[in-house]
Amino acid sequence: MITDKLVTFAEGVAAGNTGTRIVGDVVDIKSLGADTNAGGDAGGLRDVGAGQPVYLEVSVDEAFAFSGTDFNYTVKLVSSSDSSDMTDAVVHMVSSDPNTSTIAAGTVLLSAALPAEGASAYKQYIGIQEVVVGTTTTGKINAHLTLDPRTAPTKVYPDNDAGF
Repeated sequence: MITDKLVTFAEGVAAGNTGTRIVGDVVDIKSLGADTNAGGDAGGLRDVGAGQPVYLEVSVDEAFAFSGTDFNYTVKLVSSSDSSDMTDAVVHMVSSDPNTSTIAAGTVLLSAALPAEGASAYKQYIGIQEVVVGTTTTGKINAHLTLDPRTAPTKVYPDNDAGF
């Protein structure tokens, strides 16, 4: 699978502790469209999810471990009109909770085609939001958009190690 830096949200980004936050970068989907604003703004919002499927891939880069007995880790694809804190976020996809005190490196948390807009229209910025219950002692994730979805388990190698 080949990924593009411009549609990569996170590459080895450490998970936070209890709370909800944006992980890594956001993607401005307005800049991808044609000029549809009479005021002359470059770009216009795209019809996300229509046409050729674009897939969101979120995987564990470094194994997760939680301390304590109350823990939960989920990720969401959200969009917002604000790129910094995404206070008006609309949720478009949610991962399931692995419901375990450790999550192994290479685990795919979410791999699915972006849903068509329908009732939940995409706002200007899309990003990955993590929801953490409990305290993480280790854990990093990767998240990106791709045209090539993951079809088989993939081994994750450390930085600068091609695996052969």
